[in-house]
Amino acid sequence: MEELITAGDPPSLRPPSGAVVTSADPESDEFDQLDEDEDIESGSVAVRSVPAGRGLEALMGELDNLTGLSPAKDEIRGLIAAQEVARMRGLKGLAAAVPSPHLVFVGNPGTGKTTVARIVGELYREIGLLPTGHLVETDRSGLVAAYLGQTALKTKAVCERALGGVLFIDEAYSLAGRHDDYGSEAIDALLTFMENHRGEFAVVVAGYPEEMGDFLGSNPGLNSRFDLMIPFPDYSAGELESIFCDLVREHDYDLDDDALLQLRGLLDSWPRHRGFGNGREVRRLFHTVVRNQAELVTEGGAINTQLLRTIPAAAIPTPIPVSVPPRGARNYSGYL
Repeated sequence: MEELITAGDPPSLRPPSGAVVTSADPESDEFDQLDEDEDIESGSVAVRSVPAGRGLEALMGELDNLTGLSPAKDEIRGLIAAQEVARMRGLKGLAAAVPSPHLVFVGNPGTGKTTVARIVGELYREIGLLPTGHLVETDRSGLVAAYLGQTALKTKAVCERALGGVLFIDEAYSLAGRHDDYGSEAIDALLTFMENHRGEFAVVVAGYPEEMGDFLGSNPGLNSRFDLMIPFPDYSAGELESIFCDLVREHDYDLDDDALLQLRGLLDSWPRHRGFGNGREVRRLFHTVVRNQAELVTEGGAINTQLLRTIPAAAIPTPIPVSVPPRGARNYSGYL
């Protein structure tokens, strides 16, 4: 599917030089619940266009069909209802208490924050809050320049790409608390742009709960513009199993009964703590299992379709008891 943002579009909707432009085809792997597995490249800005005319009901259905995320789903439903009612009250000449469209997503990596931000953009478009609803995704490296004075210009340029849609800033807390002026300059430029372009775009900032609290407290203007903090809890073992089984089905594999038991034992052994990768860890596990299954297939004799499809227990890593790693550690899931 071709991207919807083209060279003939207004400057505010054209991606910056070097930006990654992708299409929001809901059938594409890039836009499934694990799309956060694709990390933002250093200094890049991803501009994700969206298809037209999916409708409010279909989008709410997509949100409901995501694995887990009950608290986030409830908050988004309430937010969309409040925005819609405020719009209808305004049309009737009634005072409208319009909630801020800007959101704070808090949780560990791999919990679907980018996916939900994309859906929010489309929902905002469907209720008339935004004209395009496209998603512009970036992080500190996409906003901060090498020298003082350049960061404001760089941040403004990224914000201009988000006009009409949603600007998603991952690990936004990294803009504050480093005792340098570069992140502060980016925050000031962002707040100025938000003030000068009220109602023209929405900002979603994301990161760990504690750090995002510090981020909002680092500048009085941030707290006044972000009313709603939405939690993205870690997936339970059952939800991780569901995500893994979805990957198995999507790639034309079958888990035998013993493999499913082995998988459950492995998922139950994963510790939950700050930095737990959630869906990202499931995708890494799936690729490990596929490699293991391929080795088992090639080591055998005659190969048939059933053998190619079946994932046996031997392909699932054995649960390895691991201690809780130090803060920020990554290699903790027992199979890497």
